[in-house]
Amino acid sequence: MTDTSPNPIEPTLDEAVQERLTAVVQWLSNQAELPLSSLELAEILWLGPRIQPHPTRRPKTPTRTQAPAPQPANPAPQQADPAVDAGARNEPPAPLEPPAAPSDATLPWFFPATPQTPAPEPAALLLPKVMLPDAADGAAALPVRVAEAPPLGDRFALLQALRPLLGRKRDPLRRRLNETATVERFAESRLLLPVLEPRLVPRFEQVVVLVDGGVSMQVWHKLAHELRQVLNASQGFAQVRLVFLQPQDLDGGQGAIPLQLVQPSCSLLLFLSDAAGRHWWDGRMFAALESWCRTRPTVLLQMLPIWHWPRTALVAGDRVSVSNAAVAAANGAYSASRLDWWEEEAPPGSGFTLPVILPDRAALAGWSAMVMGDPETATSGVLLPGPKERRQRLEAVVGDGTPEAPPPPPSDRAAVEALWQTFRQVASPQAQRLLMVLASAPMLTLPVMALLKEAKVPESTTPLPIAEILVSSLVRRKPGQEGISDADQLQFELLPAMADLLLERLSPGDRLDVIRAVTAVVEKRWNRLALGPSFEALLCDPNVVPPAGLEGAVQFASVLAGLLETLPGEKARQFTQRLRQGVGLEPADPWPKDQFVFETVEFSTAQLLPIPESETITFSTARYQELELRPIQFETARLTTAKPNDPTPTTTSHQPAVAIHRSEGSAWAFFEPLQRNSLPPGATAAAADSLTLTMVEIPAGTFLMGSPPNEPERADNEGPQHEVTLESFFISQTPITKAQWEVVANWKPMEGEIWGRNLDPEPSMPQDLEPFVLMGITITHQCPVCWVSWYDAMEFCNRLCQRTGRYFTLPSEAQWEYSCRAGTTKQFSFGETISPELANYGGNSRMGDGPNGEYFRERTTQVEKFHANPWGLYDMHGNLREWCADDWHICYEGAPTDGTAWLNLTSKEDERLNRGGSWLDSPSSCRSASRSYSQPFRAINNVGFRVVCVHKNPPVNP
Repeated sequence: MTDTSPNPIEPTLDEAVQERLTAVVQWLSNQAELPLSSLELAEILWLGPRIQPHPTRRPKTPTRTQAPAPQPANPAPQQADPAVDAGARNEPPAPLEPPAAPSDATLPWFFPATPQTPAPEPAALLLPKVMLPDAADGAAALPVRVAEAPPLGDRFALLQALRPLLGRKRDPLRRRLNETATVERFAESRLLLPVLEPRLVPRFEQVVVLVDGGVSMQVWHKLAHELRQVLNASQGFAQVRLVFLQPQDLDGGQGAIPLQLVQPSCSLLLFLSDAAGRHWWDGRMFAALESWCRTRPTVLLQMLPIWHWPRTALVAGDRVSVSNAAVAAANGAYSASRLDWWEEEAPPGSGFTLPVILPDRAALAGWSAMVMGDPETATSGVLLPGPKERRQRLEAVVGDGTPEAPPPPPSDRAAVEALWQTFRQVASPQAQRLLMVLASAPMLTLPVMALLKEAKVPESTTPLPIAEILVSSLVRRKPGQEGISDADQLQFELLPAMADLLLERLSPGDRLDVIRAVTAVVEKRWNRLALGPSFEALLCDPNVVPPAGLEGAVQFASVLAGLLETLPGEKARQFTQRLRQGVGLEPADPWPKDQFVFETVEFSTAQLLPIPESETITFSTARYQELELRPIQFETARLTTAKPNDPTPTTTSHQPAVAIHRSEGSAWAFFEPLQRNSLPPGATAAAADSLTLTMVEIPAGTFLMGSPPNEPERADNEGPQHEVTLESFFISQTPITKAQWEVVANWKPMEGEIWGRNLDPEPSMPQDLEPFVLMGITITHQCPVCWVSWYDAMEFCNRLCQRTGRYFTLPSEAQWEYSCRAGTTKQFSFGETISPELANYGGNSRMGDGPNGEYFRERTTQVEKFHANPWGLYDMHGNLREWCADDWHICYEGAPTDGTAWLNLTSKEDERLNRGGSWLDSPSSCRSASRSYSQPFRAINNVGFRVVCVHKNPPVNP
């Protein structure tokens, strides 16, 4: 019977719940492959009580018998450890004892019953790949894979260190659609006009991780690949390239840059090197570094510890502290402060500054902040003098050749102890601890060293402790490995006297602790599917005779059979079964029949096939050039006037002497055909017919917009003068002609194109101009089109945008005046006055010292009839006024200074701006600064337009 009397010492409800939860959490943690987070534990505990038990899964009165632990029928023989004294045995480490748990009655029904005293779990020995047996020994061993520790440690922490470099900048050539502003403009104006804003691009377009190709740098190739993956994963750089530099790429000391880095798109260079190769000591590497430092931010990631730098070619420079106040500037902008503060600063131009840092997070964080112009941050580096002084310093160390070969490692105990004491004085504490751990390993390879570092020196996130050991002269490469090219296959060993010295300081308990720690790391990094970077290891059955060549091998770690049961494949299952049979234990039943009811379920399965190794392929690529610029030629003119020599008072009959100075000009432009075959491929500018838009490139620059207060016949709406800075753009060489208008107006929408409004191919004339038609005056198709409203002009641009894929629009007022002035500051682009020989304007009056106008033209003239301005644009003064994209404002107060159109969507004024003067305007209305306006729906006989094209992709000059 069960005693139901109250227990005076029974725990309270809270204590009982706490005890029960502790047992549940302990059981879940033991069953999981990885530690469970607090959220995962909470979800399991929430879900457990809500699962309805099957009526047959749990009997009403559960009875569980405690079976005695089975005794091994055939105890496994134990191997002798030659590195441990006779009293110690080489046994697998026992698993950690779990804390005492309450009886099974306190656990939820869905947890399986467990014996109170678990039987000892058999274990297999783990050995590195270099000790793998041949095919004949496969019965006693099983190859497995163990994931490698990342060379750079925590990727997220490394990205945090590089955060200053991940900023973005405004692209001066590319723009993106601002959907919100476009919708707001459409709601106000009922016109579907796109609003563009500069696109944000990475500050550094292309980052190159350059790896020195010296022999000693082979062990750092994995770190270089890891660094490239981290930079790519940051999404902060447009492209990250990994380049391996071979010494033969450098040209005889002249510093020729390897072909991979010729592109100017390389904006940041990270150079991984130990500065110890022959190409460093003969000066070739310094010449190449100087070329790189002058064009981009460059840093040397020195793979060796700081105390080893004086033994490298960096001895040619002076140790300095490097600072910088300019954002993303090349090394030439850096400031160098000598560490010896009493010495004088180096004179300007005496050499170049090269930041030199270790590949760890702290050093990378300081260097990143320094590159981005943080004046409070400095990093380590060297100040390298000119070529002559560098050569003298290198020759003072190595003479006329390369450094002498290092002396053979010492073999006597006294010399090794001296090296050990020196190493303890200069090496980091992590490297000293790792060297002690290496004495417990049966085989030293780079993967094994990394595994030991992660197990016993977890606070070190970079391979720097391994580098300190490799260059300490206390570790050497085993003989007979000259033909091995894979750095992971290279075997190292401690100097014999050094191994004896360290083993004296290690107790058997210390060595067993190392095995336990490595076992924990191996179980954590067990790579069951062989995905990602990993190294191959060998599981050995301790119950059978070791394979040939492994007699007396010291175990490196142990893996429990319970972990091996999770491995896929028949070989792993058979190996686990042999391992359990060797100690007389039956495999544990993970699904007790008294707790689970099984049903037959049909399902489909699949086999996972290994993916073959990637192969390098070569291919050629091309870049589509959206705009191809071609040169155009034109004739421009400059006008000068002189007063008559007659001393008598000037009368109206006196005409000033006018001198026109003609000259040839050239510019770059692209051609946009409006009809098929109107411009054959490869045609020159002369071959462009009248139906081809000639779009002239206007260079970026800054100018003073508006007119000064003392300019003759100036209007108040032309001020105040203000400085405007514009990016480069394209503008049509002439106003849009009637022929060009007629073609676009007759376009039929193609698939995906939507026209906003209908366009009249032949704008009609109102009744008040019929007398001109009756007089026989004709307007040819090469005259600029008029009688088009502002809305018509915008629809013309809309059709060009959809048909060509480029962004056409009306010029902003700033773009128009900037193009009209063409770098001049006078009232007209050709001087201080105007002449009928240079423009089509009206009125018999003259302006200043200029001649009278010719009103008898009384109509528009053909485009290109007069001279172009200095940038190759025709009819900027006269012929027709031209619509601009801006709304009308009575002055320039509050006008934008970046060349964009000045729009006021909230204003009720319905007036649009036009510029340039026309055939019926006075000379003063044709000035560069003159402004006018009209309502956007009005079509007038003296207003036309020209178009601009804004960069969407950078043009490529031939």
